[in-house]
Amino acid sequence: AEKRLDLAIVEPFDKHYYQPLWTLAGAGIFPKEASQRAEADYIPKGVSWLRDAVAECLPRENAVRTRDGRTISYDFLVVAPGIQINWGQVKGLEEAIGKGGVCSNYSYQYVDYTWGCIRDFKGGNALFTMPNTAVKCGGAPQKIMYLADDHFRRAGVRERSRVVFASASPKIFTVAKFADALDKVLTRKGIETRFRHNLTEIRADTREAVFEDLDTHETVVQPYDMIHVTPPQSAPDFVRNSPLANEAGWVDVDKSTLQHVRYPKRLQPGRRQQLTHLKDRFGSARSGPCRGREPPRPDSAGSARCSLRRLHGMPDPYGVRQIDPGGVRLRSQPQGDVPLRPGEGALEHVAAEEVRHPLDVLEPDAARPDVTFLLLTDQSA
Repeated sequence: AEKRLDLAIVEPFDKHYYQPLWTLAGAGIFPKEASQRAEADYIPKGVSWLRDAVAECLPRENAVRTRDGRTISYDFLVVAPGIQINWGQVKGLEEAIGKGGVCSNYSYQYVDYTWGCIRDFKGGNALFTMPNTAVKCGGAPQKIMYLADDHFRRAGVRERSRVVFASASPKIFTVAKFADALDKVLTRKGIETRFRHNLTEIRADTREAVFEDLDTHETVVQPYDMIHVTPPQSAPDFVRNSPLANEAGWVDVDKSTLQHVRYPKRLQPGRRQQLTHLKDRFGSARSGPCRGREPPRPDSAGSARCSLRRLHGMPDPYGVRQIDPGGVRLRSQPQGDVPLRPGEGALEHVAAEEVRHPLDVLEPDAARPDVTFLLLTDQSA
């Protein structure tokens, strides 16, 4: 009998969001609606789309159990479920978000309010936060701050404003080369920094943000006129509470192979760039890292190609032909320090001309295996 490949995607959402655009939506440059597409447009032909969410991983049985009670078995499991937003970990944030000067670009629902806060800001304290957890796009909490600073200057309110970046991190960026450059940007723009400060509470009635100094464990209270909150984030609960997780709650992978350390033949989990490729072709764009810390340097679709090639005993993944995914790209971007103005730039939807069979990433004469791949894409809003 002819060997065949069964490939299924567990993805509960009917909308695909290009979330990186939300920073620009929060700065008034694009409408948030430009980030939204139909999820069906990104499901390849011949792939089963299971409109459900995973509730439990059962790696010993090579299966997952869904929210609707189905049990789905697999030969290979690709875990790319995105990263979970935990609004409730900051006291008072769930009640305060979206009003009273409390905004965040980390939600499609509230991103418009970020632009409202920036546009209507008349001076005072503008706070921007970074939590003591992993986050989707480590630069996003800073990007909106720089865009807000630019608008404040053009609106003539910067001289009567205090812009503060309060971050749980010990420095502006983890890579020294970039940190040195960003320190100069902060100095040039007159932005204050409060490192090792982790947001713990929003007191909406008094417009105060409460931080813990992670070095002294003292409580620090900062008044705000507007505050952009980057909420705490984690692996989804179904990962954190599963046998797949390490002690920190992330998928426990070997950073050199991206295979699970305890289930190496069963799991090929995703990394940030690989997730980007998978989400453009197979899933949704709310993704983030959901794997062990210190992954190797990413290459697009790398672990997906490695999984397929490993079935055929081909260890070198780099001779494989690349395929270009469809997606969204921003054209007419500014050059150098020239900022984008509201309404500038153009968003172009770039659809794949054709969607080939997933095994077409292999050499043309490669035999097709009789296996089932199960991809877990975005599982939490």
